[in-house]
Amino acid sequence: KYYFPDTYNNQARKMAEIVNQVNGYRIAGHSRGGGSGYFSDFTAGMTFKPTVTVETTPGWSALPSEKKWYRPVYEEIRLLPLFLREEGEKTGYHEYKLYREGHYIRDFPLKDYAMAKADKFGGEVIAYPGHPIEGEEHRISGGNRYETAAAISQYRYNQAETVILVRGDDDGEKPQVVDALSSSALAGVENAPILLTVHNRIPRSTENEIKRLGAKNVVIAGGYGAVNDDVENTLQEWGLQVERLRGEDRTETAAKVAVRVLEKQPTDTAIIAGSRALVDSLVAGPLAHKEGYPVLLADHRDSEAAKRIIQEYGIKNLIIVGGEGVVSKETEEDLAELAGGRVTRTGGSNREETSLFLAETYFQDSRKASVVNGYSYVDAVAGSILEEPILYTQFDRKDQRIGDFIGNKEDFYGIGGTSVISYRILIYARHLVGH
Repeated sequence: KYYFPDTYNNQARKMAEIVNQVNGYRIAGHSRGGGSGYFSDFTAGMTFKPTVTVETTPGWSALPSEKKWYRPVYEEIRLLPLFLREEGEKTGYHEYKLYREGHYIRDFPLKDYAMAKADKFGGEVIAYPGHPIEGEEHRISGGNRYETAAAISQYRYNQAETVILVRGDDDGEKPQVVDALSSSALAGVENAPILLTVHNRIPRSTENEIKRLGAKNVVIAGGYGAVNDDVENTLQEWGLQVERLRGEDRTETAAKVAVRVLEKQPTDTAIIAGSRALVDSLVAGPLAHKEGYPVLLADHRDSEAAKRIIQEYGIKNLIIVGGEGVVSKETEEDLAELAGGRVTRTGGSNREETSLFLAETYFQDSRKASVVNGYSYVDAVAGSILEEPILYTQFDRKDQRIGDFIGNKEDFYGIGGTSVISYRILIYARHLVGH
């Protein structure tokens, strides 16, 4: 390969010499690129592995090959793969392998180069012969948000009778996960994983996970504007019992879900989240899942659904997630007067700070923590079923305060692939945990 370095071509030459020794095939001379060899060129360019082309029939023979060549060619080359594999395992593989959505892409000789490619294009890097890169053993992820949700489900459940299904795709610039805010508590009382769907179709990874779990029931959280009837019909065609919890808007949908939670597991405490600020509210998911606290949505324009649930189900204590820009002081006072119990607010100046304050307030005794990209926050939805505090981070930014929190834990999860959580963040956290 004239466009490859000598180190590569020397490896390829060794492979060609093996072919010559095993069955006497002649080794062609050096080429300056004037020949063909398209298949080996493509393979070499994609994998960096030493690649040779073995011409098994004379150049003048017709294509496709005539049947008369099959038996004699087979007898000549049948042992060749065994010899080539033995040599290939010694010299033919670079150490770092990139996989994307479960499919092998190529090898790299340098870890930093491999990880840079993974960070840019998404994927996972595995070190030959199959060991994950440092820190990657802490990652729970798939090739996209749907696969990551399925991976979290696989981590937590061997089987499940019921699955909670919520919308996870984008509508414009932002993920449409508003109905997922209230689903964490529902998943807790139903002992069910949370899986994601596209508005009008079920991703293959979600389908496969539903089948792997052996689920019989699916609860859709959200109206038809979020998850349309094509999804519902498909689930029914698979023989699943489908139930939909929905209201006229997001606050009413949250109220419907809250009713189901409270009827299954009564409590006098509810979480109040802003109906328009999704990011801050998602960090309350693990608390809702663990304690069975319903999540009610409210803001200064619309808190009627929250007020109704507080009154009808005897809610006394309120946990408000987010600053006053998320849930206003006026709304807090209205709801507090109605509840009459203890009201606490957990909020910071930004999403990272809010996640940290909530973790410090309610998860000091937790053994682990979950790290989620706060600017690609969909993974926090399914991650809530792990019942560990969610700490928001940026893709590749080390935060000392979050590091201090993780340092007091025994272990941690990195939720999401290398396109949302860089391997450097995982290495940083790995070196801190337990110290």
